[in-house]
Amino acid sequence: MSIGSFVRNSALAMMAILLVGGLFAISRLDNIRMGGKVQVAQQMNADLIADILPPPEYVIEPYLEATLLARDPDTVAQRAARLAELRKLYDERHAFWITANVDADLKAQLLEHSHPAAMRFWTIAQGAFLDAVCRQDRPAIDAAYGQLSAAYADHRREVDKLVSLTLDRQKAVAAEGAREFMVAIGIVLALGVVVGAQALHFYITMYRRVLEPIGTLSGLTARLASGGDADIPYRERTDEIGSIAVGLEHYRASAAARIEADARNLAEQRRMTDLLGGGLLALREGDLSHTIDQPFPAEYEVLRQNINEAIAALRDKVQLLRDSAGNIGVTSRELAQGSEDLARRTEGGAHNVAKATMALVQIEERLKDSMQAADTTVKRADGAIAMVEDSRSTTGRAVQAMERARGSALNIDGVIEGLDKIAFQTRVLAMNAAVEAGRAGESGRGFAVVADLVSALAMRAEDQAKQAREMLTETQADILQAADAVAQTQSALDAVTGDFEAVHALISAIDRDNHAQSTAVSEVAHAMKGLDTITQQNAAMVEQTSAALGNLSGEVGALATRAGAFRFERDGGAPLAVPAAPRPTVH
Repeated sequence: MSIGSFVRNSALAMMAILLVGGLFAISRLDNIRMGGKVQVAQQMNADLIADILPPPEYVIEPYLEATLLARDPDTVAQRAARLAELRKLYDERHAFWITANVDADLKAQLLEHSHPAAMRFWTIAQGAFLDAVCRQDRPAIDAAYGQLSAAYADHRREVDKLVSLTLDRQKAVAAEGAREFMVAIGIVLALGVVVGAQALHFYITMYRRVLEPIGTLSGLTARLASGGDADIPYRERTDEIGSIAVGLEHYRASAAARIEADARNLAEQRRMTDLLGGGLLALREGDLSHTIDQPFPAEYEVLRQNINEAIAALRDKVQLLRDSAGNIGVTSRELAQGSEDLARRTEGGAHNVAKATMALVQIEERLKDSMQAADTTVKRADGAIAMVEDSRSTTGRAVQAMERARGSALNIDGVIEGLDKIAFQTRVLAMNAAVEAGRAGESGRGFAVVADLVSALAMRAEDQAKQAREMLTETQADILQAADAVAQTQSALDAVTGDFEAVHALISAIDRDNHAQSTAVSEVAHAMKGLDTITQQNAAMVEQTSAALGNLSGEVGALATRAGAFRFERDGGAPLAVPAAPRPTVH
């Protein structure tokens, strides 16, 4: 069996075992799942117990209502309605259990034994018992209640049997669920053991048939790749490992044949390498007359012919190079001499242009200094004019302030005059008050003292008003003098302002002329700087050209010397005499 078939069959077998075992375990777990067979049976039994312990299937509550009604017939309306409601619930649940999927024994006990006794109870309760209660007939009530109690006792015995059967069935269902669970667990464990055994068998088989042979063949492959030899096992196998071993044997045989062919090719290549080395060595020594005359193998013969043709072409080109080197040497010396003369003349012209440029730059700097001085003067003149204008405005405000001060002094004079009159009248009133106080005698003595004090204050006020009038007169005189001085100052400032404006106009004209001259000189200086730069560049270019021509002359001489190192059949390799030109010195 091949490895692929073994792996495929093992995988299919493992999948089949997992599928069958999984389906069987699922069928068992389906019985005990939520909604499964066991769970539904447990639920139905629990519902049955819930119906019979207590009602509706167990008529203990209707019997209690009937007992209470027998004791108190006056509550017949309320109790009768409750009995009707309980009868309705009983009928609804009984209809459900008729169609419910319950164990046959439980269903037979419920429908054939418990239900007939309950129906006798309901017939008596809603028949003779209620009629007797409604009539308030106590003997009839007691008789009907006795029949009702007997029917309830029969029903209770049947309910007790039903409860016992239901509990037994519940235990049986629980035991069945536990048994189903254990069976499912056993199936899963058995399935795990089988799958583990299958996986172990698969690993052992794969190790013996695949992994171990592959490791052996891998080591042999590395040995063959490094140039060794080995005997290849597993060639007798009919699976994939046998195919790999047969292919590796073919590779080993091909490698041995290829090594022999490589040895022959190596000997032939060594011979060609020696011939090529001799030719290249002669070419390195400058012998262009040497050629490779021994034939090469057919596949390399074109190489020998190309090398001989290349040496012949090189010989012709070197000969032409020697002939051209002499002509170039003569021409380069003449160009170098002329370039040296041009460099000296260009350098002299550049020196003169540089002097003129420096002079223009100095003139431009002096004009700029003059222009800056003129600008500064104009700015200061503008500042002086502004200060004079400010002084004029300040003087005007001072004159106005003096006028206002004089008017205020006149007003103060009037105020002082009014105060003087008030002091006079106050003194007169004080004198009158003193006279009246004298007339009053002893009772007016205090008022007389006050009148004397007021009179004294009035006199002092007159004295102070007189002094203030004298001081105000002096102040008015000083204000008039200050106003005259300020007016004269304003006239002087007007004259100075006119002079400053004239000077400012002259300085502005000078500043404009300086700006125009500076612009013109700057343009000339800029042009001279450009001319100086171009002249310097031309001088540098001429110097570089002269130096390059000198180098060219030297290189041509060296080239002629190197070309003379080659040997030719027609001239014996005599070197071409090319006198070397001295390198020009540039100042």
